[in-house]
Amino acid sequence: MYPASALDRILFATRYTRHLNQQGYLRFHDWKLYGERGLANEEVAVWVYEGTLKVEYKAVTLSRYTVELQKDRRHLKQVSQPHLSLRPVPKASEEAEGEE
Repeated sequence: MYPASALDRILFATRYTRHLNQQGYLRFHDWKLYGERGLANEEVAVWVYEGTLKVEYKAVTLSRYTVELQKDRRHLKQVSQPHLSLRPVPKASEEAEGEE
């Protein structure tokens, strides 16, 4: 069977894509959220679950936030409790070099 976390992501999450700016931040529904400075200009996935927002790069979680959704369940009402990943994430150019 599939783990509950995988099923939650597949069945109950909404995925968006954004690009990180030079400082590693992204804009999402008028909120400025941190991804990773070393991934400036890279595309990331933003997953919104009930009560949680995750910023991921190639399936690696960069940051996680607690969120409260507005009544339309599409827009963020409140963002709090940021948790940043301590796991190093290689930049796309470094991954390409490793494949050679």
